[in-house]
Amino acid sequence: MTLRGAVGLVVLAALPAAALAASPFQGPLVDARTSFDPFGSGKLGRFLRERVFSERAKTAIYDEAVNAFRTHYDDNGSWQGEYWGKTMLGTVAIATLGNDSSLLAWAATNAVAFVDEFQRPDGYICSYSDENAIGPNPDGSERFCWNLWSRKYTLWALVETSRALERDPDAAALAPGAAERLLGAARRLMDHWIGQMEKGKVKIEQTGYFAGIPSMSVLKPLMLLYRRTGDRKYLDYARSIVAVWERGDGSMPALVTKALSGRPVSEWYPNPGWWAKAYEMMSCYEGLLDYADATGERRLVEAVRSFADLAEKYEGNPFGSVGYFDHLSAAKECPNATTEVCDVIHWMRLNRALFAATGDARCIDRIENAYLNGFLPAIFWDGTWACHATRSHGTRQFAAPHQVGMKFHQCCVDNAPRVPLDLYESAAATAADGTVLALLYFRGDYALGGGVRYRVPGDDLLAGRLRLAVESPESRRVRFRAPPWAEDFRVDGRAATNGWVEAEAGAGATSFTATYRPRVALHEWRTREGADPRAALFEQVKETPEMAGLARREGGVYLTYGPFLLAKSTLAGASREECLKPPRRVSVGEKVSLLLPKGAKSRSRLLKATFGEGEDAFSVMVTELQAHDTNDPEAAFSIWF
Repeated sequence: MTLRGAVGLVVLAALPAAALAASPFQGPLVDARTSFDPFGSGKLGRFLRERVFSERAKTAIYDEAVNAFRTHYDDNGSWQGEYWGKTMLGTVAIATLGNDSSLLAWAATNAVAFVDEFQRPDGYICSYSDENAIGPNPDGSERFCWNLWSRKYTLWALVETSRALERDPDAAALAPGAAERLLGAARRLMDHWIGQMEKGKVKIEQTGYFAGIPSMSVLKPLMLLYRRTGDRKYLDYARSIVAVWERGDGSMPALVTKALSGRPVSEWYPNPGWWAKAYEMMSCYEGLLDYADATGERRLVEAVRSFADLAEKYEGNPFGSVGYFDHLSAAKECPNATTEVCDVIHWMRLNRALFAATGDARCIDRIENAYLNGFLPAIFWDGTWACHATRSHGTRQFAAPHQVGMKFHQCCVDNAPRVPLDLYESAAATAADGTVLALLYFRGDYALGGGVRYRVPGDDLLAGRLRLAVESPESRRVRFRAPPWAEDFRVDGRAATNGWVEAEAGAGATSFTATYRPRVALHEWRTREGADPRAALFEQVKETPEMAGLARREGGVYLTYGPFLLAKSTLAGASREECLKPPRRVSVGEKVSLLLPKGAKSRSRLLKATFGEGEDAFSVMVTELQAHDTNDPEAAFSIWF
């Protein structure tokens, strides 16, 4: 897989599972130190085994996704149809990451059977029996339906599975002819879509809901299909979608025009809680970068960069993500903080693509922050399920509810298995001049093509010291990203300049040592006076009744140590009262010290945080937010001090 753009490309090669073995560290730290561990002993590894590798994943979980197309459950306006595509995308991603030809062949064989059973002669495949159930209503209003959205995920899965087979001859041999058949099915599906819209004179911005934004997110798989086939009709249709976003007449949703305006997203149109759906919108912008790469339109890249900057400035939350529970609706005005996990995932994806297009290291900073503090807290310790939203305080994170009649599927749970591959592809890059860019410091063996590899044998990001290595057939320059959370970041004694440390790697394997001090920092969460706390969205009382009344009415201060967002937690030894009713409010400028207690035994890092000095000082046990990964209503936690 390649990421093309100003910085050259990232090439994914076969990664042996052994390269991601479990962390050797014992004692008080297991999971928190093992930040990137898809096949190891950590919770992410357990989650992937449950959702991708297990017999249950290949029977009950998969069969339920297929059954949506047999029953046409979505005729009531639901979105069961998205789950087949999401399930396959996650499976193919993990098969690619692990070089697992048998798993990829399983996915391909089942995808062919799926096409044989459900694709109509005209190319249509969807969980809606009526192909014309796309909107608008007869009175011109939006029709709440997810027909095109579900087709988008089916299209994407067909294209990705076909593409993965072409890169894996062993898998292709186990599923002969599948690559061509799946690509053909994808073409027929998209051809039907285009023909349907043209024949009915339907404007895509009037389909589905949320101002047509979910429907228009088809741009991403559409551009992948164009790259695979070279068929200009797909590029022409992509151009018609982008034209909607470039309008200057004030009509919705002019995503390019508005992004370049510099105004906060929540002010682009009235009532952002209706239309500003975060992860669907970010999916659109990710597709826009693919389109800009194909057409060379740099103005569109600048629009995406502007959107990302605006989202971070006005919608950024303490978890490194953007938005307030799946909407870009002035999240920084709200005294509470909660982020849908789909938003975290697509914020990472968007920034991965934006880095490839611009080389802006802030994109990697965002990916790292979102992964550690937005995504990992959402994976439960036992690996069997995940959250719908990460939130700042309360009893537990908000577990993903079983939506639209499904037992085994939910949007965030189904999107999560794609994250390890996205993270792997974000860890390193080669620039156009051959320079190796070392971007992330999670343990792994990262292949960059041409015999070039970047290796990180351990990833205790709080140790202040990292061993790194670059292997190359010839000498080349290396640039190491200096993370913003690391003070005095140096590589072999060389200091950072403009966020990078320059070094040279000789032919063969060259070892480097990075040294730094993890920064301890207090951050003020300033909110607009009198802002709506959006308590219902935060507390989710129906699913978590013990959360009633726990929404905050004012801002606060939160604490980071290195790249980690810290939290008081009953799982770390803090009392419920210390978590939810601290003795006093901490000010952002006061002294704070962290101490690792001797002999502490826990599955995550335990720290004693002391705020202030003298009689006013107080201490509390804290840990990484991602360690409060429980669905226990008796637990309590808070990032607010």
